[in-house]
Amino acid sequence: MLHQPPPGSPADRALPPLDLRPGAPLVLTVFGTSLTAGAGWPGAVAGALEACLARPVTLHRVARPGATSVWALDQVARVAATAPDVVIVEFAINDADLRDGLTPDQGRATHHALIRALQGTRPHARIVLMTMNPAQGLRALTRPRLARHYADYADLAAETGVGLVDLYPRWLARPGDARGLADGLHPEDAVATEVILPVLLPYLGRLAGENCQAG
Repeated sequence: MLHQPPPGSPADRALPPLDLRPGAPLVLTVFGTSLTAGAGWPGAVAGALEACLARPVTLHRVARPGATSVWALDQVARVAATAPDVVIVEFAINDADLRDGLTPDQGRATHHALIRALQGTRPHARIVLMTMNPAQGLRALTRPRLARHYADYADLAAETGVGLVDLYPRWLARPGDARGLADGLHPEDAVATEVILPVLLPYLGRLAGENCQAG
């Protein structure tokens, strides 16, 4: 079994603060799967961050249900076109799907290429890999190596110099019936926000030079 850090452990990899012009919007682009595409947490995070920073936060989504990191490689120009200050990346949940995903080695290689491409097109942006929730029931059966794909995000962050927000241990700390996974994969908006906001908001706040805490 892969070791998972206990909830609240310092698993997140920090990045240097952004150099933002006074009064300029912070542009946040979330780049991922259905866990991002139709979810409420990106808007909740952007709204809370805007209130904390007292500056506009512009949110963009480049995300698609069923997307893997192979699809992501073809979307780099779309991400770059949003002129992001921060790009949050989450594709592990679908890379881990045995039906149409990637092996861990393939996922690592594709993410390496994705990170290099993002860094090449937007060198001053902060790229942040983010792990998400576990799968349950039948969805878990098709993703037996999800923990390995999530663990690889930490290695990728260290190897490439990008950021990491590791939410997986936080999800695992919740009982299965408290994860809001009615379909085994997609958390209810209220639960996802409850898990993600207290971690991601301070992380993004630090990038912008502020101490932001969820209320």
